[in-house]
Amino acid sequence: MSNQNEQQWERVQEQVFTKWINSLISQKGIINNIKTGLTPFYFKEFVETLIGKSIGKKLNNGKGRIYDINNYSEILNFLKENNNEIIGCSAENMADSESGYKFILGMMFSLYRKYCICRSVSDESNNKFKTGNKIDNMIWNWVNEKVKGYGLYVDNPSTSFGDGRILLALVDNFMGKEIYQSYQNCSNEERVKKAIEMAHENMGIEELFSVDEIVKCQTDERAMMLYISLFSQVFKTKEMMENQNINYIERERETEEVMKKQQQEIEEKEKLLKQQEQAFEEEKRLMNCNLQEQMEQQKIEHQKELERMRQEQERMKLEQEKFRQAQLKEMEEQKQQMIKEQQEMKEKQEQEKLRMQQELEYNQKMMEEQKRRMIEEQTRIKQENQYPPMQGFSQQQQPIMQGFSQQQQPIMQGFPQQQPPMQGFSQENQYPPIQENIPQTPIGQGNVCYVEFGGPVPPQLPLGTENNGYMGFGTERMGGNIYPPGHPLYGVNTTTGYQPYY
Repeated sequence: MSNQNEQQWERVQEQVFTKWINSLISQKGIINNIKTGLTPFYFKEFVETLIGKSIGKKLNNGKGRIYDINNYSEILNFLKENNNEIIGCSAENMADSESGYKFILGMMFSLYRKYCICRSVSDESNNKFKTGNKIDNMIWNWVNEKVKGYGLYVDNPSTSFGDGRILLALVDNFMGKEIYQSYQNCSNEERVKKAIEMAHENMGIEELFSVDEIVKCQTDERAMMLYISLFSQVFKTKEMMENQNINYIERERETEEVMKKQQQEIEEKEKLLKQQEQAFEEEKRLMNCNLQEQMEQQKIEHQKELERMRQEQERMKLEQEKFRQAQLKEMEEQKQQMIKEQQEMKEKQEQEKLRMQQELEYNQKMMEEQKRRMIEEQTRIKQENQYPPMQGFSQQQQPIMQGFSQQQQPIMQGFPQQQPPMQGFSQENQYPPIQENIPQTPIGQGNVCYVEFGGPVPPQLPLGTENNGYMGFGTERMGGNIYPPGHPLYGVNTTTGYQPYY
């Protein structure tokens, strides 16, 4: 199949199946296209209406692909349980409608064949058209039955409709007018254009093809079959309505015949009564007074019988009128019921919309609450992980041990938190000068920082930071973190591995 025919086939399927689905669900015309509009809930209602049974399960209201797949799977299983073969289309195809669109159309085509085409046409024709598919044979045989009175015949679905005669014959057959003869001498384009326009205006059939596509025989055979199936459905609907009218007319005719028969009986009895009255008058003149009284009594009895018959006729008329009123009342009740159901459906939709809005607001509140709790938890953890302040330093001068996080600041062994004062030294030089020799034994964290002439010089950078101390009276910066007297790490270079040496 060419790319053009493939696109045409998808376009025709989309229009036919969308209209078909909208005709079976409660919210008419709500689905604009199958690719985005056939949600699990609309698909469920469509399938239940099509089969005439309820699935018996409620669909999951969750949002997301996994919920859609589960819902579509329930519906497809229901179709299979009711003797419908769903070949090639899976729940994943329907959930991913963009990529699985062709599979969805294939499933809809299978259902349309079974529930629309097979019900609108029969295969009782003697014109056995053979295309390889029984249902396709049925639709082309149906067309041949409708147009055989015009001397036409479908021998090739791809080319037989190009001159527009078969389409005009179908429209003429439906409308019962001399449309076919009026356009015999016109061009193919004019016949095709008039046929599809009149089919749209008078039969409600969508114009699925352009005039050029039909005239130039560029229509896909399957797409043309769908188009012709719309004609068969319109004819089927017309036949059903005519049968209903025939039944109603037949009932009316039977009622009129019964009433007419009763009227004839009444007239015959009245005629007989009149004859009897004439006989009574004749006898009255001939009979004496006793006989005359007897005749009057008989006359009264006959009058009563006549009155009874007239009352019976009135009763039958009243019953007939009641029957008509009952039918009108029943039709009105059905109309009110339909209005009520539509109103209930609308209210349910409003309630569902309100519920979803409330659920959204609730979720937003929960997300804000979770966000607030996370911030509080982060603040608490941050506070818990702060190491305790070191004695002798302000909050801004708390030292940071290089190579360790705040949670991993080591405790230097051998140094109390507060060194005791040493006798013989002033407050400024509480600890004695560090000797000049360098220890060779690495231990703990830090190297001995020693001075030449007895004590550290006040640092030029904040205490406890890298390279912030000066040793002796020289100006060369020493490596390491220098701490003041009284601090447990006083005299320790934290970049190497030696104990302080005093």
